[in-house]
Amino acid sequence: MAALVDYDYEATDEPRDVEITLLLAMYSLGTELMINPAEPHTVTVTIILDPVEVEEGLPITITSTLAPEYPAVLPSISLHSPLLKKTPLSTLTVNLKRHLEEEREAGNENLVLECLQYVRDELEVAGSPYLTTAAAVSTVVDSVAVLNRTTFTREWCSFVSLYRESYAAGPNRYEVLMSLATER
Repeated sequence: MAALVDYDYEATDEPRDVEITLLLAMYSLGTELMINPAEPHTVTVTIILDPVEVEEGLPITITSTLAPEYPAVLPSISLHSPLLKKTPLSTLTVNLKRHLEEEREAGNENLVLECLQYVRDELEVAGSPYLTTAAAVSTVVDSVAVLNRTTFTREWCSFVSLYRESYAAGPNRYEVLMSLATER
């Protein structure tokens, strides 16, 4: 998905175009907001939240696709954060979809904006259940430890080369195999 800085979005009176126009007014195009030029109704918003539990901020990316029947049909929403583990992120996504359904039934037509506000409210509140569960947030130390971990390579050897017809057969087959192993 390419981020466009000089993107001319042709808005109409459709509710999904009104929603994208609002997003363009609120977020900077290219850094916080990306619009797929091939799919102009697919938007990605990246925000940095400031929850109490995370010291350096919590980046979260929200991608939504607005169907032509929007807002009668909920937008497809996906959440991604490099610091949130899979289980709390899945739970947040399920609760978000339930909340958006309730908002749609209540007559709210700005569901993407409501999605952004819901995620912000749920993650920035002190004692958020998504952040306080055991091992919910990866720390910077965890990610550095993964990067510094030495790699282990396992190579499998097949001993069919010990048979008489192989190129390592003969009285010096041990030396041939050792030279092959050490040269690699």
